Amino acid sequence: MADGISSTESVAFYDGPMDVELSTSGGGIVQLVFLRREVPQFAAEQNMAHLLSSSVTLAETLLKACEEHGWQNADTVAVTSSLKNCKSLVSGLSPKPLTGE
Repeated sequence: MADGISSTESVAFYDGPMDVELSTSGGGIVQLVFLRREVPQFAAEQNMAHLLSSSVTLAETLLKACEEHGWQNADTVAVTSSLKNCKSLVSGLSPKPLTGE
């Protein structure tokens, strides 16, 4: 979404019964809808730049913990690749104010 290829995505929230639908209509704001068994439970908006920045921090923390434990597999390789892409996207974005801020 940050690279403009898509305006909607759906992802599993951890391994639990929740999914998150993300959408943007531009302007750097992302709408998030948390679903349990396809029923909306909670909705929020966040700046794309803030989401990406948080994702970078989380990925770096995760990879550091994996490295400390000597864990490496296809998942850590995928996270490393995604982290590189995310960092390049973060550098091109500036935070946009949310409605009401």
